[in-house]
Amino acid sequence: MATIAQQVQANHSFWEAQQEYDFTIYPNPAVNMVNIKYQATANYHIVISNILGTVVHKSPTISQFTENHIIRLLDLNVQSGIYLIKIYEGSTLKATKKLIVKRA
Repeated sequence: MATIAQQVQANHSFWEAQQEYDFTIYPNPAVNMVNIKYQATANYHIVISNILGTVVHKSPTISQFTENHIIRLLDLNVQSGIYLIKIYEGSTLKATKKLIVKRA
């Protein structure tokens, strides 16, 4: 069975291929909150999952005219680790990025 580090490395090319529609996340690593900046062509939603695929957050639909979105990690009760932030327009995955969460 592959380790988490091996899974991350194996999926690296997949993440890079998803960057047709780019977005910015900061700070990364994050502690309490993460800012997401995305220029959408349609309404969208954000999904955050851990590296094993368990969804820890799914936003309600966000207007395509909302360029900045803040997610409070404290509200999600997430632990330190690697997470994936995915942006969907409708049911179409537009982009994926890696987020590192560091708890004190």
